[in-house]
Amino acid sequence: MVADWRPGAHRWLRGHADAIFLIVLMVVLAGAVLVRAEQIDNATRQALCPLVRLALQHPVPYPSDPKANPSRLAAWQSYQDFVIIDRRYGCGD
Repeated sequence: MVADWRPGAHRWLRGHADAIFLIVLMVVLAGAVLVRAEQIDNATRQALCPLVRLALQHPVPYPSDPKANPSRLAAWQSYQDFVIIDRRYGCGD
């Protein structure tokens, strides 16, 4: 229903004040959540990027025979996980 700003419209507002308050509260809280999520993301990036850079200092090549060297394959897979984290968080930028 659209509010009519004639002399009785204040009754409509008074009757719907609870709903209006809840909508405004939801919008404010959603904004606060978005701001906090950005803060957490920045803090995670600041803590994680130095560790990722440290792990990526020495590249791990793919083993020539993965079946004969399963530990080298596991090391390469771990290295690739750090490469993915590096790209996702933009640590190399």
